[in-house]
Amino acid sequence: MSDFHIYLVPGIGADHRVFESIHLDGFETTIIVWEQPKRGETIREYAKRLSQQIKHDRPFFIGLSFGGIIAAELSQLFPSSKFILISSIASRMEVPWWARHAAALGMNRWFSGAFMKKPNPLIRWIFSIAPGHQRELFDAILRDSDPVFLYWALNELLNWKGNGSKRLHHIHGKKDRLLPCRFTSADTIIEDGAHFMIVSHGNEISTLLVHMLQKVEH
Repeated sequence: MSDFHIYLVPGIGADHRVFESIHLDGFETTIIVWEQPKRGETIREYAKRLSQQIKHDRPFFIGLSFGGIIAAELSQLFPSSKFILISSIASRMEVPWWARHAAALGMNRWFSGAFMKKPNPLIRWIFSIAPGHQRELFDAILRDSDPVFLYWALNELLNWKGNGSKRLHHIHGKKDRLLPCRFTSADTIIEDGAHFMIVSHGNEISTLLVHMLQKVEH
């Protein structure tokens, strides 16, 4: 197969449900499914395993949050591929300085995966989760997440040594508390978007994505 195909890569602990508000009419899409990380596995080794899910010669990756890092790693394995970041980072230097220092001290390892998957007011505040459907969806995704994956992925995000500078585009929310916009080199900023804007601003993001995809499809 050599056709153009869109691969959506969710964030830490998330699955297909996080893309429920994204509509890419006219394009075929596949959502990458997370696999259990192996003990001591690097993010590049993990991405190589995930690459077995890629069935097209011209993959186009759209990576959300941690999924953006995976999209950057996957793009290295497919020379003809391109990728877009959403609510993500293009380099480790785009992680807030306090989070990088905490990771250098190993403080992120203080929090177990079991702790991180429990919905609570602090986590909802960091993600700017609104009451109602957003909260129900967010809490359900969090409860269904794998604690081993959560623990591994957070550590990999904070210590990522890769580079996403070859991205086609980077969309970020100005009100993102988890990965503050001011530290990123985002190309398009959603003024009232937060880290969960993939759901809250799905229509706006879908329009942006379709416009960009139409330009690169041919």
